[in-house]
Amino acid sequence: MAKLPKGILGGISGLVGTVVGATFRTLDIIRSRPKKSSKPPVQKQINQRTKFGLVTEIISRIKVFIDEGFTPKSKYLSPVNTAVQYNLNNAVKGVSPTFEIDFPKMLISNGKMVGVVDATVKAVAERNVTVSWSTDDRDFAEIDKPVRAKDSARLLLYNEVADPLPWQVI
Repeated sequence: MAKLPKGILGGISGLVGTVVGATFRTLDIIRSRPKKSSKPPVQKQINQRTKFGLVTEIISRIKVFIDEGFTPKSKYLSPVNTAVQYNLNNAVKGVSPTFEIDFPKMLISNGKMVGVVDATVKAVAERNVTVSWSTDDRDFAEIDKPVRAKDSARLLLYNEVADPLPWQVI
């Protein structure tokens, strides 16, 4: 891979002969054209692809939460990259070929968030719930932000018995 700091032609994008140009996190790069492998994947590759697919499918459904709640470790990583990396390493359980997400270990935010007290969720009709909570003023004091009437919340609910992906964004 080569970096093109606005070189002879500036940044290039797309295929030029056997070279592929792209922009990656504000860097203009070029690399050789990838070759399709004629070898079948080994079991370790199949396992990793399966785990990656599980995590990325869920993360893509809750991207709005990830973008707001995950702080990247580096300027070259996005919040989604950071979330996938964490959850791939910590929230996948099982043995090949039956991998699954360990939802209690899944992390959707790594930033400071205000805690809630006395949270309740009640089913009021088919596919409808009422959610209520109060806040702990000590949590707000910790982050120097007072409670305001205009404050809002995002909720992410999951149904432990739903199949296959129990996430519902509201």
